[in-house]
This record gives sequence, C-alpha cells and structure tokens, in this order.
Amino acid sequence: MSNDLQNLSFVPACRRAAFTLVELLVVIAIIGVLVALLLPAIQAAREASLRTRCLNNVKQTSLGVILHESSLKMFPNNGEHFSSGRKMLGSKPAAAPNQTWGWMYQILPFIEEQAVWNDPSSAKARGAVINSLSCPSRRSPTIFGGAFLSDYVGNGGDTQEGGSNHTGPIVKFNDVRISYRRLVDGASKTLLIAEKFVSMDNREGGSWGDNTGYYCGWGWDSVRFGRRAPQYDFSLGSAGSFDMFGAAHSTGFNVGLCDGSVRLLTYEIDIITLQRLSNRKDGFLVDTSAL
Repeated sequence: MSNDLQNLSFVPACRRAAFTLVELLVVIAIIGVLVALLLPAIQAAREASLRTRCLNNVKQTSLGVILHESSLKMFPNNGEHFSSGRKMLGSKPAAAPNQTWGWMYQILPFIEEQAVWNDPSSAKARGAVINSLSCPSRRSPTIFGGAFLSDYVGNGGDTQEGGSNHTGPIVKFNDVRISYRRLVDGASKTLLIAEKFVSMDNREGGSWGDNTGYYCGWGWDSVRFGRRAPQYDFSLGSAGSFDMFGAAHSTGFNVGLCDGSVRLLTYEIDIITLQRLSNRKDGFLVDTSAL
C-alpha cells in the first residue's frame, strides 16, 4: 500500500479560463452596438403603443359628444368664456344649451364621469382627473392651478376665437345650436375633436391655451381652429399663438370626425384641406379616405 502511494503522481489543478482585458472590451463594445440598434426600435414600439392609447381616448371622447347629441339633440357647446363659472340650476348643473362651462364638462355624464358632473364643489370638479382627456405621449394627468389640463380640444371651425359665425361643430354658448342636420358637409367630412399643440417649455401647464383647464368655456384650452397649420410640440414659451391643432406624436395628431371615426393626420396635411375639414358648411367635401 505504501509503495502504491509512493508511485502516485500528483496532477496539477486545472486553471480557470478568464477573459483578457481586450476580450472584455470587445464584449462591451458588442453589447453597446446591440443596445444602440435595439433602442430606437423599443422607443418606436413604445410610442406606437402610447399613440394607440391616445387614439382610443379620442374615440371615447368623440362617442361622448355623439351620445350627447343623441340625448339632447345638439352637440355640446363650448361654454361662455374661459373664466366663466359653472351654471347651476338649483343644486344641479345646467345642461346644454345653458351650461357656461365648456364641452368637455358637458359630456361627462356620457363618458362615465357622472360623479364629477354632479359634484357640488366647482373646485373639486375643476381639479378632477379625467384620464381619457390626457395624452400619455405628452404627460401624465396634470393639474395646474387647481385645474385638470386636457390634451384634446373641440373643432371651432376655420375662423378664430374672437370671430363670429363659427364654422365648426363646437360653437360658443350663445351661438346657434348645432345638431347633425346642421352638418351641411356631412358627419364623415367634418372634424369634431383633435389633439392640441402645447409648448414643450410648459408641458406642466402655464402657456396660453393650456392654463385654465378641461372645463374651460370659449378659449384655446378647449377649442382650436383649422385656420393655421397643425404643429408638433416645440418650444414656444408661455405666450404666443396657440390656437392650432397639434400633438406630442412625431408622426401626426389624432382626430375624431363627427361620424365617430378616428384617425391620425400628418402635420403636412394641406392647409386648405384642413380648413375644409374644419368647416361644417362650406360645401367643399374632403375625401377623408385619402387622408
């Protein structure tokens, strides 16, 4: 036994293989290249998902307007003025055509927000978060000055805020009552609601057209016009011309038509086409299937 032990030879232990510094740097470089290739695709997929959620918000909101018209035989108007108080009849809010708050407040009972509509506290109603009125590509639901900010607006036509004889389906408090029979160009040829431009400097609120709240009466917070080209959000400070449609999506802005259909329009849309789409009664019919 002892001789056998003496004859045994000892095998040296195996050494573990290890990366050299050069190999490690090569691996890191490869991972960096893969991340650089995949990141744009991941970001594009994420934005496509957010844009689809936004389109669903536009669809739900458009259907709320349509249900309002079906129930009250008129589209909601856009209230009296951006600073007007809520019109109450006793302890209950007035409905159109007597409500002085804007169209988004007026459709609350038709988008499953009856509790906000009925809240006796105007301050609480102003500050209530309505998720379906917020575009997830731009910001999370945002409160500014005690008021919830909307990313969607009604189509006031191809005129402007201070004009008269507004040509869109969403008109001012004391204007003519708009129903489907007044859509001379047809429901499928008339813009109903759209996303709005917001300056990138003030996405948390504070710029013109984004400083009052979703409930706002006649003003840029809740109504925009097709007279000017739509814009992808860019830096424009807190004061300027903010009466155009637009969005935080790089590819275009989501819109709803008066027939309940929704789609994405590009920022390159011909301005004459946009104006005709915004005007409910100009007699120029837009081929919306080509948009």
